[in-house]
Formats: sequence, C-alpha cells, structure tokens
Amino acid sequence: MPAKTKFYEDPSFLQLCPERRVEWEKRDEQLVTLIVPKFKSEFTVKWLVPMLAKPNFKVKLETNGSFVWLQCDGQTTIETIVQRMHERTGDSIESLRERVGSFIAKLEKDGFLSLSKALQLNS
Repeated sequence: MPAKTKFYEDPSFLQLCPERRVEWEKRDEQLVTLIVPKFKSEFTVKWLVPMLAKPNFKVKLETNGSFVWLQCDGQTTIETIVQRMHERTGDSIESLRERVGSFIAKLEKDGFLSLSKALQLNS
C-alpha cells in the first residue's frame, strides 16, 4: 500500500490562496493581533453583544505567524508563502510546508481565513 500523502504535501493544497476573514491590527512593525468576535449568531450579536464591555477577543500572533498572516491576501499561494518563509528563516522547505500548512489549515478551520484557488491569468 503506498504511503498516504499528507495534506500539506498535496500540490493542490499548496496552490490554494489564503485570504483573511477577520479584522486585525499591527502591534508594531512585524507583529499582528487578530480581532475575533466572541459571538457570531444573529441573535447573540443583536441582544447580547451590545451589553458586553468587550465583544471581541484578541489573538496575538508571534513573529512567524504574523509573517504568514500578512501574506494571506487572497492572491498569494501557500507554496509562495512557504518559499518566502524559507528565504526569511533558512528552514527546510519540507519542514516549512508542514508548519505553514498546518498553521493555515488551523486558521481556516477556525474561520479566520478562507482558501480559494489561484486565479489563472491568460497571457
């Protein structure tokens, strides 16, 4: 039986373009904080959120997470982000595919990012 390909090694996954879906702010030149609503249902947003002092929670990303987040513009592929991280850190491509791929998959699962196919431009 052939070895199962991990999702972050799949060429179709690496060609997806992550796009940010939540508000965010820069803490300084390189660090990012995500601003995520505590509630999303229409009922709680209408009735409960106005009574809350803080309707959002904040997720502070570290240096590498912030670097990846800033690349998630809906046009840059995951493979390109991996290449840029390789240029920045010198870490192996294989290791970065796993780490960046897992990070992006987690952000997508939590609703912070969406993934779409790269647009093909005709020459």
